[in-house]
Amino acid sequence: MSPIEKFRAGIRRIMRIAKSYKSSALTELLQMVAEKVKKDKNKNEKRRQKMLKRTSQLTPIERNEQSIIALTEKVEQMKDTIETQNAMITTMKDELISKMEQLNMVRLAPDTCDTSDSNSSGSRVEQLRKKFKVKNKKK
Repeated sequence: MSPIEKFRAGIRRIMRIAKSYKSSALTELLQMVAEKVKKDKNKNEKRRQKMLKRTSQLTPIERNEQSIIALTEKVEQMKDTIETQNAMITTMKDELISKMEQLNMVRLAPDTCDTSDSNSSGSRVEQLRKKFKVKNKKK
């Protein structure tokens, strides 16, 4: 016997025992669960019937319009999400560059700064700002 068959046989035995005791709490619990499952099944079936009825009453043009409306709503939601993420990325980029500036300031103390290198090629921070198109903040 496979494990599934053993499990099913065990459930059948439990159901038989539960049915033999009419007033047990287990029987009441099983009845409540069965009623809930039946209600959910009926509810889902009614919902499915309503959807079928609505879609069958619509003309093909109306169905297309309904689909376009749903698609447009989803695109708008995606657009909002992308805009939010873009704002977050911009904020993170600004924070990263400011942290890099702070790091650069700490590393290049005035006594160890090589002015000939920084004058010839520009500062590393400015190069990063240009690369990531970040505006200078006025402090």
